[in-house]
Amino acid sequence: MPPRLVIPPPRDLVTALNAAGARVRPDTLEELPRSGLAHRHWRLRGRGLVLRVPILPGARETLDRQAAIFERAAASGHTPALHAVLRPSRQLPAGALLVEAIGGRMPRLPDD
Repeated sequence: MPPRLVIPPPRDLVTALNAAGARVRPDTLEELPRSGLAHRHWRLRGRGLVLRVPILPGARETLDRQAAIFERAAASGHTPALHAVLRPSRQLPAGALLVEAIGGRMPRLPDD
């Protein structure tokens, strides 16, 4: 049986972001195209930030490791900066990372 993905509804994302002091409304969030299996991403319009939400079961245990990876990779100047770690809660069972948005377009494979 495949694992059950944990995908919070947008209203829960707004609640969690506001609890963290972000002051967002539902229309602030824009779900980005799904490109991977482990996370879903939402752009915070007008803020230059992306909410990166783990969706795999058991992802709660890896949140601190993921945050540390973003922090260490930031020194290279080639990765998005970590702005906040949203701890696991009722709304975000696996927590989330708030990271700098990357400008540009999605890579076109295999050309890019």
